[in-house]
Amino acid sequence: MRRLAIALAGALLVAGCGSSGTPAPIASSHSPSPSSSAGAATKTVAPATATATPSPTDNPTATPAPSPSTVAAQNYKVVKNDTFTKIAKKFGITVAVLQAANPKVNPNKLTIGTVLKIPAH
Repeated sequence: MRRLAIALAGALLVAGCGSSGTPAPIASSHSPSPSSSAGAATKTVAPATATATPSPTDNPTATPAPSPSTVAAQNYKVVKNDTFTKIAKKFGITVAVLQAANPKVNPNKLTIGTVLKIPAH
């Protein structure tokens, strides 16, 4: 039932948006008084447009894909040509975070085979 109401509101909104851009004049029920001039223009009123604003419960929520922030902590073994910058980029973290997780490792003297802690992020 809710989907039908949303679909109907959307169809009305689209139909209203698809008009020529200028609303048709609507004749006023107000008739000119005898004292007004004969050539006076009639009052026109633009038609009201309905807009449907869905409530938060109307929108189904999709299960978000795992983001880099949901990656668990892990270990990484340094290989040839690794740097803290390359390793940090590989795991989507900053060099500062990598250094904080490995305070005893000198980033300027990495040796092949050193095991680094990669924090969860």
